[in-house]
Amino acid sequence: MLGILEKTTKSVYELLENLLTWSRLQRGLIEYAPQRFPLNSLTSLMMTVFSANASQKRITLEFDFGSDIFVHADQEMVNTILRNFISNALKFTPVGGAIRLA
Repeated sequence: MLGILEKTTKSVYELLENLLTWSRLQRGLIEYAPQRFPLNSLTSLMMTVFSANASQKRITLEFDFGSDIFVHADQEMVNTILRNFISNALKFTPVGGAIRLA
């Protein structure tokens, strides 16, 4: 039961985050603040957010961004894009599959 509750809670949290981000974007409240950062800095965050969902479906998550890959972008926007991308990948990847970002 706790596993199901955890999965449901995380899914609701992700949905609310996406809706809030969309709402702020629609109202022009999101400021674009580009900065240079290593792409792998988001890896541990993505693993934390999605590891429970992935393990429920026995999906392997692999994030392999070398420490030498930097981007110049708004980190929150990139975070939102990756979160949506991975969330959709988890929905449509069959049980026992793999998701790899490299």
